[in-house]
Amino acid sequence: MARIPLAEGREQITRQPLAARAGPGVFSTEVARATQEFAQVAARAAQQFEEAQTLAEKTNASTNALRGLKELNLEAESARTIEDINKFRTDYPNRISKIREESNKLISLPRAKSEFGRSFDRDKLTFDFSIRSTLQKNQNFALENILNENIIEQRDRFINGDVITGKIAEANRDLLLNDAVKRGVLNAKQTQEKRAKQAKEWRLAKIDVDIEGDAEFALAQLKLGEDGIYADTDAGDRLTKEKAAETKLKRNTEIAKKLLNEKHTKNELDLSQKYFTNELFVDDIQDQFISGDISQKYAGILNTILTTPKTIDARTDDAEMEKLVTAYYKLDESKLDDLREFRLKVLGKHAQSLLSRDDTEFFINKTVDPFTKKKEEAKGWIRAAIDWFRTSLAPKGEQAKMINKLLHRVDEKSSEEAIVKAREDIAVETTREVYPGYEPEDLEFTAQETGLSVKEVFDLLEKDRKRK
Repeated sequence: MARIPLAEGREQITRQPLAARAGPGVFSTEVARATQEFAQVAARAAQQFEEAQTLAEKTNASTNALRGLKELNLEAESARTIEDINKFRTDYPNRISKIREESNKLISLPRAKSEFGRSFDRDKLTFDFSIRSTLQKNQNFALENILNENIIEQRDRFINGDVITGKIAEANRDLLLNDAVKRGVLNAKQTQEKRAKQAKEWRLAKIDVDIEGDAEFALAQLKLGEDGIYADTDAGDRLTKEKAAETKLKRNTEIAKKLLNEKHTKNELDLSQKYFTNELFVDDIQDQFISGDISQKYAGILNTILTTPKTIDARTDDAEMEKLVTAYYKLDESKLDDLREFRLKVLGKHAQSLLSRDDTEFFINKTVDPFTKKKEEAKGWIRAAIDWFRTSLAPKGEQAKMINKLLHRVDEKSSEEAIVKAREDIAVETTREVYPGYEPEDLEFTAQETGLSVKEVFDLLEKDRKRK
C-alpha cells in the first residue's frame, strides 16, 4: 500500500510536545463569579458605611442647628420693648448664619454638608417666619401699650382741663388712633369702636370730676340738658349723673354739718371749762361766735349766764333736777348731737337759775364725748401698765422689751380689761423666758414669803436643782 504523505501544517503540529489544553471547565467559572461577588459586597459595605457616616454627621449638625434656632425663637419672644425688638430684628439674620456656620463645622463629608444645607434652608424658612411673626406681634403689643399710655395722658387733660384744653385732647386722641391704623396696630373697625367708646367714657369721667369739684354747678348744667355744657352726653347718662350730683350734694351737706358740729362741740366744751375755772369773759364768747366757732344758741345761753349775776348763786330746783336725771339716763352716748343738745339744755337751766353751778358742771362733765373720754382713760391704763413694768423685778433690758410688747398689743381704743390682761400676759411670758423651768406665780409667791427678789429665788432654786 502506498503511504499517504502528511500535510505540512499537520506534520508540524504532531511534532510539537504534548500539552494540556485549556477548555471551558467548571472550576474556572466559579472563581470568576466569586471574585465578582466579593467586589460587589465590598462596594456595598463601603457605600453603607459612607451613608451611615453621612447620616450621623448630618443628624448631629441638624440637631445642633435646630437647638440654636429654637433658642433664637425664644429670645424673640422675650423682646418686648420697641428698642429690643428693633435690635433683635437687625441682629437675628447674622445669628442664623452663625448657627449654620457653627453646625457646618461638625461635618467632614461633602455629601453630608450638602444634605445638611438643604435641611437647614428648610428649617431656616420655618423659623424665620416664626421669628418675624413673633417680633411683629410683640411690636404691635408694645405700640398699643404706648398708644394707651398716650391716650390716658390726653384723657387726664380732657377731664381736668377747661373746654379748649378738652378739645385739643380729643384732637390728639384721634391723631393717635389714626397713626395706630397706619402702623397696623389697629384696623379701621377697631379704631372706630375705640374712638366711640373713649369719647363716651371721657365725657362721663369729666362729669364725675366736675361733680366732685363743684356738685352744685354740675347739677345745674346737667338739668339744662342739651342747653348745658354736657349737651353731647346721652340723655340717659345725664339723668344718671344728675342723681350722682344730688347724692354728692346731700353728702357734702351732711359732712359739712358734721364738721361744723364737731367744731362747735369742741369749742363749746372748751368755753364751758373756762367758765367753771372762772377764766371766761364775754369777749371770748363774742369772738368765737363772730368767727363761726360756736353756735348762736350756745353763745346766747353762755352770754346770759355771764351777764346775769344771780346765776352765780343759783340753787338747783328739785323738779328740774329730776327731769334732767331722767333725760340723762335716756341718752344714747353714741349720738353725739343728742349729747350736745343735752348740754345746751343743762346750761339753759343754769342760765334760768334753776340749776346750781356745781350741778351744771357735773352734767357737763358726764356728757363729754364718750369716745374722747374713753381714749383718755385708755391712755391712763397704758401709762399705769408701763409704770408697773418699770417698777417690776425684771432686768432693765427685759423691762424695755415688755413695754414694747405692750404698745404693739394695745392702744388708746383698747378697754381697761384688755390692757390689764395684756400686761399680765406679758409679765408671765417674760418671767418664763428669763427664768426657764419655773412658773411665774411660784417664783413670786416664794419671793413674797422669803422677802427675796424673784432673781434671788431663782438662783437659789437653780443651785439646789444642780446639787440634786
